[in-house]
Amino acid sequence: MEESKLVQSILGTPSFDIQRKGKLYTVETKKGNLSSLSKHSRAGLIPTLMFTLAPLLSMAEKISGTVDNVFITDQDNLKGELLQDVNVNAEGLGSDSTDENGNYNISTNAVIPEYRPVLISPSAPSLFDALGRRIVRLNSGNLEARTSPVNLPSGKYFIKDGANAFARPYGFVSFGGFSIPLVNFDEYIKKEKERFEESLKNGKNRTNSTRRFTAAKDGYHEFQRDIDIGDSSRYDFFMISIDEREDTSWAYLTTLDGYNSLCVNPITGKPVGSRPGDLPFNIKVPERFPRGIHDIDFEQSLTNSVLDIEHNDRNNWYNNEFTIEDIEKGAILIFTNNPYGGGRAYTRIIGKYDDDTPYLFEVEIDSNLTQRGAEAVIRRELGRVLSIYDGAPYRSNYVMAHEWVGSDHFHPQELKIIDLFYDINQRFSTKADRPDMRWYLTR
Repeated sequence: MEESKLVQSILGTPSFDIQRKGKLYTVETKKGNLSSLSKHSRAGLIPTLMFTLAPLLSMAEKISGTVDNVFITDQDNLKGELLQDVNVNAEGLGSDSTDENGNYNISTNAVIPEYRPVLISPSAPSLFDALGRRIVRLNSGNLEARTSPVNLPSGKYFIKDGANAFARPYGFVSFGGFSIPLVNFDEYIKKEKERFEESLKNGKNRTNSTRRFTAAKDGYHEFQRDIDIGDSSRYDFFMISIDEREDTSWAYLTTLDGYNSLCVNPITGKPVGSRPGDLPFNIKVPERFPRGIHDIDFEQSLTNSVLDIEHNDRNNWYNNEFTIEDIEKGAILIFTNNPYGGGRAYTRIIGKYDDDTPYLFEVEIDSNLTQRGAEAVIRRELGRVLSIYDGAPYRSNYVMAHEWVGSDHFHPQELKIIDLFYDINQRFSTKADRPDMRWYLTR
C-alpha cells in the first residue's frame, strides 16, 4: 500500500504534547519524512521516538486600569482624585489593591489546556474498530513491522495503549489487508498545530472570559458588574463616595439615591443628559422681557436661576450671556399668558440626535408669575432642559419635586445631585458611552 494513502488522525484534539513531572511539553521531531527511512531506521524510531522538550505556553486572562473619584479635579484628562487602596476583584481570576496612582493589575498564571499525548512507545497496544471494539492485542514487533496479526477489512481503526489511560489513540483507515501505517510525524504534527492555532482563534480552547468584577473602598459605594476580560483588557472606572443625608429635609438617603431618581433612565440604567460637547447651552430671550401683572423682573430671575443650577459657577451648564439671536443648541424662552398644557410653564424638545439626545428646546413661561414663582418655575424648566426628571418626592422642598414647585431655590441635596450629574456627564461624549448606574450599589 502507498504511504500517501495512510490516514491521518481522525480525532480533533492536538496530539504532539506529553506530560512529564507535572509539566506539559511540546514534541518536536527531527525534520524529514520518517516514511523515507530504511526499515532498520524506522524500527528503531517507532518504539523510542526521538524528541526535544519545550515548555508549552498558553493564553492568560489579564485586566488592569485606573480608579479615580467621580468628581473631576483634572479638567485636562477629565479625571478625579486617583484612589489608593481600592480592593478590586475579578471573580475566578484574582484581586488587587490600587496603588498611590490608582492603578490595579489582575492576572492569572498561564492557562494550560489539558492535552493528551500521542501514542509513544506503547507497552500494551491493542487494535480497535470504529465502534470501540477490540480487534486484537498487538506487540512492539507488530508496530515495528507495521503488520496486523489479523486481516483487516477496509474501514476505520484505532491503536490504543491499554497501559496508559492518558495516551490519545492513533486513528487510521485500512484499505484491507494486514498493513498498519507508520505515522509521518512531521506532517502529522504540522497539521495538529494548525488545527490547534485555528481553535485558539475561535476560542475553543478557552474558558468563558466573562467575570464578576467588583471594587470596594471604605466610604464609597461598592461597584459591581460583569465584564468580558478576554486575554488582556484595560478598564478604567470611577468610584462614588457615600454622601448621606444631613437632616430630615433631605429627601434621599444618599446623593447617589437622588441622582438615580432624577438623572438616570429607569429602564436602561444609564444617565440622561445632553452631550458635553453641546454645553454650555445658549439661552435665547425676547428683545424685551415682559413685566406681567405683578411687574416683576424676569431677567433677574433668569440670571439667579442659572447661577443657582450652576452651583455658583462650579458647573457650566449655560452661557450666562443671554442672546436675542437665533440659536442652534440650547433653550428658546417664550413668555406667554397661556403656556401649553394649562400650567405655569412647558418645555418641548425641537431638536435631537439620532440616539434621541436632545439639543434644542422651546420653553414657554407664564408671563403673569410672581417674582418668587418666576424664580421657582425658571429653575425647574432649566432643569428639564438638562433632562433632569421632576421626580423628587411630592411636596418636598425641592425644585424638581413631582407635580409640585416646592422651592424657589435648589435644595442643598439637589445641588449635590446636580454636581454629580455634571461630572458624570462631562466624562462621556455620547449616551452610548455612559455607564449603567446600577453597577453602583446604594445599599
